[in-house]
Amino acid sequence: MITIIQNEDKSFDLFDSKKQENITNESFDEIIGTRNFFVVNKSQKFGAYCINGTCKVKCKFDNFEYSPFSKSLILISKTDICFNYVILSKFGIYSKTRINFWNELSTELQDGSHVFILKIGEYDKEYSYLWNNKKGLYKFIADEIIEIAPGLLKVRNKIEFKLFNFLENTPMVGPYKKITSFEIEQRIITKKEFSYQIRDFSSNLVSDIHFKYIASFTNGASIAELKNQTGLIDINGKWISGYDDLDSDDRWWQYYDSPFKEGFVLIKKDNLYGLVNINEKLHFQPIAQNLIIFHLGYAPVQIENGNWGIIDTNLNWVVEPTLLEMKFCFESYNDVEDYITSIGLPFIAQSPKTKKYGLITYDGNWVCEPKYDKINANDFYYLPHKYLFYLKFELDEYKGVINIHGKEIFKEKIEWRKFDDFDEFEFNLEEFRFDLDSNYMKLQLPKNYIYFLVKKDNQDGYYDANGNYFIGNPKIINDQNFF
Repeated sequence: MITIIQNEDKSFDLFDSKKQENITNESFDEIIGTRNFFVVNKSQKFGAYCINGTCKVKCKFDNFEYSPFSKSLILISKTDICFNYVILSKFGIYSKTRINFWNELSTELQDGSHVFILKIGEYDKEYSYLWNNKKGLYKFIADEIIEIAPGLLKVRNKIEFKLFNFLENTPMVGPYKKITSFEIEQRIITKKEFSYQIRDFSSNLVSDIHFKYIASFTNGASIAELKNQTGLIDINGKWISGYDDLDSDDRWWQYYDSPFKEGFVLIKKDNLYGLVNINEKLHFQPIAQNLIIFHLGYAPVQIENGNWGIIDTNLNWVVEPTLLEMKFCFESYNDVEDYITSIGLPFIAQSPKTKKYGLITYDGNWVCEPKYDKINANDFYYLPHKYLFYLKFELDEYKGVINIHGKEIFKEKIEWRKFDDFDEFEFNLEEFRFDLDSNYMKLQLPKNYIYFLVKKDNQDGYYDANGNYFIGNPKIINDQNFF
């Protein structure tokens, strides 16, 4: 039996009580005993001994931690730009190799063994290993290994992907250009060039059909394209009745990260848009010439006569389709749309009563009353991340800026100008804090590095985010955090 003893100088060592002899004579500052290991500390450097004292790691590590998965001990040494790991495991894994990352898979094998993913290497030469504590290293090494489901792995080498089930020890399936998994539906979509197929979580084909395209599964359905046919399919690749003859529309998979939002899928028939929720059996008939998919429980809809309104997830109108115009704060729709709308930015809308423009929330409340002749949407392609929270307006002979809460920053007789490549204002997006309250948000607006460059009284000047006016050009700070 191995025990901890305290020396006369109050240092510590390990003692074999059966053999009645010291295992160590190191005079450690501290020894921490656990069920499987002894962690030793000397001059604030950590090492370890196995519980039987036969396996040791010298005190040269900066820290240690226990794996919540395997009750293994991880010794960590931090260098300038990386971490070195040594693993001592009750399952028999002992590695002196520099390991960048390790993770035990969630499933224990029938023979009682455990499997680990190890990432070993340096910088651009890092590789993933699949390690079984009883069998050792598996026969393959990959650039990346990801566990899709218990026992099921997605293995990447360069730009090719394969599927491997180590529980069933079946041959690898692939290679593919892309593998996408859907845990709820227990389905995998594999892509080879322009051919898509559906597999289950045992890597078996559920349909031998080669689709031209399959979008992501949500609520048991996906948009699919097969030769000249486009529609909705179920998880087995069968067309869902009533939605098996839709218009093909690239907008589905080019302008959205997914055409499915909050249970609904955007559909198109006879060049008009609609919405369908397969699980809830809700259906918004294709009557819209434009429709923006759900965010925060609401979706703007433009009907055939050109007017806009807003519907909720029960497909009821919360704002009747009477608005003459409704547009997002950006001229261009792309991937940033999901992020921006998720924090609750309002829409620019034109009132049918005043014929003026204001800002309206997703649930139909006016943030600022429609009183402006024009509110300019910002062009994301040319000014990324700079116009999120402020919009320029025109009112009679005046120009100015409002923020997304509808507060006027300033309104003056001015002209807009630009200063080289430094456009109207700059700010650091990472400084912002978002807090959604009900269907609208409270936001701490940025104040630093925000300039609205103007020409006023034939002089160059600028306003800051508080509406203060200054003559000349703002002092531009060379900050790498600028967008």
